[in-house]
Parts: sequence; structure tokens; C-alpha cells
Amino acid sequence: MALNQLEKTERFHRLKERIKNILLRTIKEKEIIHGEQAVAIRLPQHLQRQTRDIDVFSETPKQDAEEAEDELDESFGGDFFEVTPAEHKGTFKVRSKIDGRTYADFSKPEEKIPSEKIQGKNYVTIQFIKKRLRAILRDKEKAFRHTKDRDTLNRIAVHEKRMAQQSLGSQLNQKKKEQMLSLISNRKQQQMEFFKNKGMKFI
Repeated sequence: MALNQLEKTERFHRLKERIKNILLRTIKEKEIIHGEQAVAIRLPQHLQRQTRDIDVFSETPKQDAEEAEDELDESFGGDFFEVTPAEHKGTFKVRSKIDGRTYADFSKPEEKIPSEKIQGKNYVTIQFIKKRLRAILRDKEKAFRHTKDRDTLNRIAVHEKRMAQQSLGSQLNQKKKEQMLSLISNRKQQQMEFFKNKGMKFI
């Protein structure tokens, strides 16, 4: 039996927390995740910006967006989503018919996109993210984005600084450990030499 609008609204908001995981299931080997999700996957939770939408580079964006829509509709048990073209040519949005929000953007890349695999999915590299953000910050016509993108760069920098400190600490601890083992070994050798000179057996 078909759901009325209030029933569809209730079901959508009860299930909406599943949208991200459903979308991730549809992303194939050749697709590359970018945008905030590519930042968040690398950062601790307190440095992540809360967002549900997923940005994807795809050679067949319309087809992949429609496949994502079909998977979402099937999971929700009805006609809850739609695919619409974005203002930017070659980009297609997967939108909810209930709250009007965009939950995924599928775009055809204009260049070769460097990526790395994280948790079984391809994500743009952190170097690519930082390069893109710095280019936006230099563009005066995109000043409306500068505060948000500067924050993203700063969040990445905070995490990279913490990782560098942890790596340095680990290296120092390893060096101290090696020095201690060397000291113990030298002392043992000295003791052996001492007992040998005394004609005693070292145990």
C-alpha cells in the first residue's frame, strides 16, 4: 500500500541517518570521493565538519547518480529521491523529495584526479585537497567561500601538526630504547670481561 505524505515524511526522517552508508555502497572502483568527506575520513571526530552529502568524481556521473537514487529508493521503500542536473555542467545531484536537500553530487572530472584507497574506497589525496583550497583562497571572486575553506585548511594543518608531533615522539622513544639496550649490552660485556680477568665464570 502506498504511503501518504505524512507517512513518507516520518519514514524518511526515521531512516535518513542511513543515507551516507547507502551511498557509499553504490560507489564503485573507478569513482573518487572528494569534498568534505575526503577531509573527514582523515581527521579525528572533533576536527570534522558535520555534513551528510558526498561529492564524487565519476566518468559517468548521470548514470552513477541514477544508480545511487535507485539504491536509496529501494532501501527507503518508495519514491523518496530524484536526480537533477546541477548548474555546473556535468554534475548531477541526488536530492531528497522530502526535505529538498542534496545528499550526493556526481561530477565528471576535468583533469586526472590523484587518489588513494582508504577503507576500501578511493579518495582524492590530501595534497590535491590543499592545492584546490589554496587556489580558491587566491580567487577574489570566490570570497564567499574563503572563511569555510580557510577553516578546512586550518583543520588539516592542526591534524598534520599533531601527527608530526606523535611521529617525532615515537622516533625519540625508539632512539631512547635503542640507547638503553646498547647501554645494557655494553655493561654486560664489561661484566663478562671483569669476571674473565678474575678467572670467574659469568652467569
